[in-house]
Amino acid sequence: MSQHPRTPIALPLWPQPRHLIDGRSVVPSGARRIAQYDPATGLPRGNFACGDEADVDAAVDAAVRADAAGWRETALAERIALLERLASTIAARREDFASLISREIGAPIDFARAQQVETAIRHIDATVTAARAMPQTLVDPAFPADSVSYQPIGVAALITPWNWPLNQVVLKVAGALAAGCTVVLKPSELSTATAGLFAECIHEIGTPP
Repeated sequence: MSQHPRTPIALPLWPQPRHLIDGRSVVPSGARRIAQYDPATGLPRGNFACGDEADVDAAVDAAVRADAAGWRETALAERIALLERLASTIAARREDFASLISREIGAPIDFARAQQVETAIRHIDATVTAARAMPQTLVDPAFPADSVSYQPIGVAALITPWNWPLNQVVLKVAGALAAGCTVVLKPSELSTATAGLFAECIHEIGTPP
């Protein structure tokens, strides 16, 4: 199931975030609206529409299709290669991420660079190292006829907080992808822009829709 880098996709960050569903940029269809404010000034950034049940269903359906299409069957080496591309893509845009995180959650720019972004990259590297080291099958020497085989669970529903808007996303998404799971990510409504930039990276490296 070889994937190749795609044409970049633009996910507007403010004032109207979008979903990335099935490889497409989608305007949320919910009627409820949430106000966002600049944490440094308190000034409003605008209201944006929330996703609703139909958006969630569409995202889950896309993740189920990706699972059925063979993501769970991809070789571990292919999943690791994808995560390595993700780390490289984030690293290439580290200043974009740092600036965005600083503006979005009010983090000092030095902290955003050194802790928020660099820690996230290190977590992807750690996930890759762990995935390489973990056996796919465990056999108890006392019972050599028996074994335990690790299998992906399917669609992983991931919810992340606002205060580490890249790091917490990376911790959950990288582990799920390494395990062969497909993903529906719901980031905090207070840090949608960072998640949007992450989604752009995920799309551009050729992750299945």
